Amino acid sequence: MTTASIANDADGYAPSAMLFVDEQFAETAASRGPMGTLQWRPTVKFHSSHYEYHTDPGTGVPRIVQVGVGVEDPLAGLHFRAPPPPTSTTGAAGA
Repeated sequence: MTTASIANDADGYAPSAMLFVDEQFAETAASRGPMGTLQWRPTVKFHSSHYEYHTDPGTGVPRIVQVGVGVEDPLAGLHFRAPPPPTSTTGAAGA
């Protein structure tokens, strides 16, 4: 196996979206074969809540979008925003 998923990077997956090393599998004969490479490479787990069905607004073509698994946008669906600056600005008050 020569593929792996990028984790903990701006364009990568959050740790919660990844499979963990299965210590019991590491003790088996299968882990010493080709399947064994999966336990040491970052691999994205499948969870149905990580996908949403959308229709492309421009073409109307249906598609499936992966959501809530990226490092950059873990709270995007919850509408959280960055906190306000620590000091107030006077420009807005004078308007």
